[in-house]
Amino acid sequence: MTESSLLQSFVMVAKYIPQLITSKVGMVVSDREKWLVSYSIPELAKQVVVGERIKPGSAVYQAMQKRQRVVVEVAKEVYGIPYIAVSMPIIENGEVVGAVAIHESLERKETLLMAAQQLSNSATELASSIQSILAQAEELAASGKFLKDLALQANQQVSETDTVVRFIHDVA
Repeated sequence: MTESSLLQSFVMVAKYIPQLITSKVGMVVSDREKWLVSYSIPELAKQVVVGERIKPGSAVYQAMQKRQRVVVEVAKEVYGIPYIAVSMPIIENGEVVGAVAIHESLERKETLLMAAQQLSNSATELASSIQSILAQAEELAASGKFLKDLALQANQQVSETDTVVRFIHDVA
């Protein structure tokens, strides 16, 4: 297959593009059949081997088949690392000559999501504990009111007893 100038341009700049992006990304370029260049993130380096055929279903394969940009999110279970691949076909003179893809690790995103879930769970437990403490405080307040009422009644009865004792004392 003859290399197009546009395809060659992508091959030449592929190693620089990931360096311009602050997150953990890699870049790959293929012709219609095989990988031409791979600057993958280390966890995916074994998946894209220069010179090997493109796997059907890969992001670049899909982009070439659909002749449009595709976004594929790959779960951690597939290659041991969650990532997202964005690929677009390289079209020259109306013909698909290859594809380019950038893949980004989603490990940080998943770590943040797990931390957020743990915070949410902790907040739920905290709210439950606060509800329990509030219920106990209400129960203590009710018990305190009951004891206060009993003390008032006892005080009233002591006053009445004092009155009776004074009356008996006065009579005697």
